[in-house]
Amino acid sequence: MKVCLDPGHGGNDSGAVANHVVEKDINLKVALAVKSILKERGHEVVMTRDDDTNVQLTARGRLSVKSKADIFVSIHHDCSANPAARGCSGFYYSESCSNAKDLTAQITTRLHDAWKLPYAYGTPARVHWVSLGVLRGGDNWKHTTACLVECAMLSSATDAEIICGAGYVTRTAQCIADGIEAHAAKEGITTSPQLADAGIVIVMGDEVLTRRGQEQDDETWIPLREVAERLGYKVTSHISDQGKVYLSK
Repeated sequence: MKVCLDPGHGGNDSGAVANHVVEKDINLKVALAVKSILKERGHEVVMTRDDDTNVQLTARGRLSVKSKADIFVSIHHDCSANPAARGCSGFYYSESCSNAKDLTAQITTRLHDAWKLPYAYGTPARVHWVSLGVLRGGDNWKHTTACLVECAMLSSATDAEIICGAGYVTRTAQCIADGIEAHAAKEGITTSPQLADAGIVIVMGDEVLTRRGQEQDDETWIPLREVAERLGYKVTSHISDQGKVYLSK
């Protein structure tokens, strides 16, 4: 499966700035983390930007077509004049894009569940009230399954605390990657066998914590840092004893 990731804004376009968070920066951090997860699972990833540069909106959509991506996800963080507004949201181009609607909802429902976020506009997925350039550049909505996701609301003090907290980037990236894969399975997009062979899947409730568990000598071993960060913990190595780590919220 080939995925085109679009970290919103960049360069001289900062995006929203609120509660000491600059949107272009957090968008890029999350997108790069999603890229890392997807590549680890055996998928091919194309980025519209991987540094602090500004890419024209429709050019982002055209890249997804040119690269023949199966899925296109534009990653953003929202902002509102109403300080009480908060939550995640997701958008797709047209009601005729049923696959895009499902992709959007697969991602936003995971963000909703992971961070206990409300849906900012009352629903997991909807057509945007503006014809977004990233969802129409090169008519990408006709050639790839495309959506734009607002992961949380920068202008909300509550959401900003989550965004600035330990583990936010990793856990949010996991939600996006898991949502992409869940939709790909429904759409019948071929996934890499590397995913199935990656290891033992460790699940808590309905949430996949890692796909890289291993059995050794009748014991199950897990990648501690990955699981801890997935659960919202910060992992810090002991200064003098590298065999020890500290977990903190």
